[in-house]
Amino acid sequence: MIEPIEFENTLKTIKIGRGQSVHDNIVFYGDDNLYPNTMESLVDGSQTANICVKTLADFLSTPFKEEGMGDVVVGRTVTNKKYTLDQLKRDIATSMAKFNGAYIATTKNLKGEVVSTSVLDFTKVRFSEFDDMGRSNYVYVGDWAGQIKGKTGRKHFLKFPLFNNNMEVFKKQSEDCKTTTQVYHIFASDEYVYPTNPFESVAMDMDTEASIQVTRHNEITQGSPSKLVIRTDFSKNETVKQKQIEAIKKFAGPNGDKVLVIKSEFDEGGNPRSNNYQLDVINDTRDLSKFDSSEKSIANNIRKCIQIPGILIDFEFSSGITVSGLQLKVSVSYFNDLIHTKRKMIEDSLKEIFENSSINFPADDFRMTDFSMNYVE
Repeated sequence: MIEPIEFENTLKTIKIGRGQSVHDNIVFYGDDNLYPNTMESLVDGSQTANICVKTLADFLSTPFKEEGMGDVVVGRTVTNKKYTLDQLKRDIATSMAKFNGAYIATTKNLKGEVVSTSVLDFTKVRFSEFDDMGRSNYVYVGDWAGQIKGKTGRKHFLKFPLFNNNMEVFKKQSEDCKTTTQVYHIFASDEYVYPTNPFESVAMDMDTEASIQVTRHNEITQGSPSKLVIRTDFSKNETVKQKQIEAIKKFAGPNGDKVLVIKSEFDEGGNPRSNNYQLDVINDTRDLSKFDSSEKSIANNIRKCIQIPGILIDFEFSSGITVSGLQLKVSVSYFNDLIHTKRKMIEDSLKEIFENSSINFPADDFRMTDFSMNYVE
């Protein structure tokens, strides 16, 4: 049985590179160890970034050239459903599109053969400190956000060895960690210990886009932020008075909370004294129409950072005129060439993972076809 490990919050930190350090026996991912968590929140809050992630994942997880490969069962889901190679491939592609990397848990039998696989939550994995050879041999998996922020004090983490097909190494690791599961990792770049998020350069744009979406949502559900000031007379009965105020605010609809009702005096003829019956409106001075141009500019910045042609995420991109089939074909061909290296990384990784496996495949060929519009889900 795997034994959980406890981490302290206040051990010595040793800087080793760009936003990475050894702290508490792990290599930090960002200054606060929450870099992938922060980037995930920004991506999840951005409509354009989410579309980009799905589009890139579509291009990275095209059908296998060998018929029947994708239907092979390579694991079980958390609800004990069959987990196929197609699902594994798609999960890897989505993680690559969102984080520029992926972690795959590979469970082996006592012969060292892979019997089951699954993709780990990218935000929950960190490398162990380096050995005398300058290498990290293990990963720790757990809720780093909860541990670093100290919301619940100490957290339990699981220690897994990194993927290795050497039988002697596998036996030693299994004894050390009390598990036959190893973790395989794919990174788009080896420039740093961890990969830089593909959307890092547009972090502020994603945050701004999310804020604009919230503002528009509030406009629809809560009405205009303009304030309405009503001066009128009320019943002397406090209960009746409150009902009158509630009726006025209810009549104002979504703007009811923005109504200010002030008591005024009237003469015996029912006319306001000193002209003190008045209706004022404090208007919203924001020009919300400017959001339209800003949104387009921000969306363009986000998609450009990963070089996705605009027409692949919006068939009526910029001009409002539906693009031609030829334009789509050219854009698809261009993006296929652009992401070819990443797709091949996934192909090579699958081949290495299942090089020594008890799972039967129709062929030892994990190559994928180029993306075609026919494959859009």
